Amino acid sequence: MALHQVVNSIGVKIYNGYWYNNLDWQTHLHKSFEFVFVKKGVLNAVIGNREYKINKGQCALVMPYEAHSYEGNAQYFVAIFSADFCESFSKEINGLIPQRHVFNMDEDALKFLKKYLMAENTDSSNAYRVTDPPYYFIKASIYTICASFYEKVNFIRGVKNNLSITAIIDYIENNFNENITLASLANKLGYDYHYISRLFNETFKINFKTFINVCTIFEEILCIFDCHLKNIMNIFTFIFTF
Repeated sequence: MALHQVVNSIGVKIYNGYWYNNLDWQTHLHKSFEFVFVKKGVLNAVIGNREYKINKGQCALVMPYEAHSYEGNAQYFVAIFSADFCESFSKEINGLIPQRHVFNMDEDALKFLKKYLMAENTDSSNAYRVTDPPYYFIKASIYTICASFYEKVNFIRGVKNNLSITAIIDYIENNFNENITLASLANKLGYDYHYISRLFNETFKINFKTFINVCTIFEEILCIFDCHLKNIMNIFTFIFTF
């Protein structure tokens, strides 16, 4: 089953940058894009229903709500960013499916990312949080990633449920404290109840009531710790594994 990372789905201007050392990630998904760069070793990845070996120096980009997992002996950087950081790119690829997720970034573009986004990792721990660079460096780096991916990868037209899922998440984000039900959600968004139910369960692998409870608990955790979403991302990820 896939873990839904609520912290990387709810909110605006979501950005998290991490270095990982030989750390495996079980299958998970979220509303944001996810960029991966392998510095050392080989990272075995499953993105969607496709398996990849991401070699040293290679990159990958995961689309919103694509289930993905990582394992292997590798040092790799991950940047998670919401679509509102790259609205033009998101609109351009709307309704398109990448034929592959792994790509080789040009040297100059990669050099730019290493300087302004990744920061050198000297920490030997399994997970190292990179201090956020200034906002415009983040935005410039994200568009560098998107431009490189768009240049290197071909797309095909496909039918995807991401727009429906995005509408669901946006509605839940703004109303989960209002005792909403799957029926009221379907009615509000103008979707068939059975379609919404099937789509929700296929995407998140949990029922609607459990998902709402997770959102409520997550909000309570934020209130208790009085901290920003990204500072407890790992805590939340490991606690709510379904």
